[in-house]
Order: sequence, then structure tokens, then C-alpha cells
Amino acid sequence: MKWFLLPVILLTGCGTLRPQEIPWQVLNVVDAGQTLNLDHTCQYETNPMIGAHPADAEVVAWMLLFGAGYHYLSNYICENHPEGCTPFNVVATVLKGAVVVHNANLKGCN
Repeated sequence: MKWFLLPVILLTGCGTLRPQEIPWQVLNVVDAGQTLNLDHTCQYETNPMIGAHPADAEVVAWMLLFGAGYHYLSNYICENHPEGCTPFNVVATVLKGAVVVHNANLKGCN
């Protein structure tokens, strides 16, 4: 993975993560690494917010934004609707995991 994934991990506030949130944040870092390592000659990003061929800095910026947004949303739900804390985090992690599995199954260029 690229060297600047470290800021993605550090800046998402690992010290303040709830245990239910950690799997999603880890998958977000994996997703960032997969996106950074796309072969742009034959592969492209399918997230329309990021764009088909994002620069590395754009990937890092978006993944930081996604990580921070998830962190704050998860905290809001867990603090204000405790009964929804675990379901929210489980569903979000499963969906993020599906993205990572999809990315891992992409074929390389011929």
C-alpha cells in the first residue's frame, strides 16, 4: 500500500473509535489501498463521488472524509439511539466489506 495510508488511519481518530466502528474503518483503509492501486489503463473507480480515475490525493481526501463522516454518524446513532448502534455498524460493515471483496475480485489488465 502507498505510504500515505498512514494519515488515513491516524486522522480518522483511532483513539476515539467505538469497538463496533473499528471493522468499518479498517475496511475503509483497505478500500483506499485498493483504489490507490488500480491499474488505470484498464480499471476504474466506480464510486461516482470519487470519479473514474482519481489522483492519489483525491483518494486519500475522500477516504478521510468517508472515515470521519462514518465516525460522526456512528457516534450520533450510538449516543442518541443506542438500540440502533449495533445494527447500523453491522449493516455498514457488511456493505463496506462487499465493496472490498468486489474490488479484490477485479481482473487485472491483459
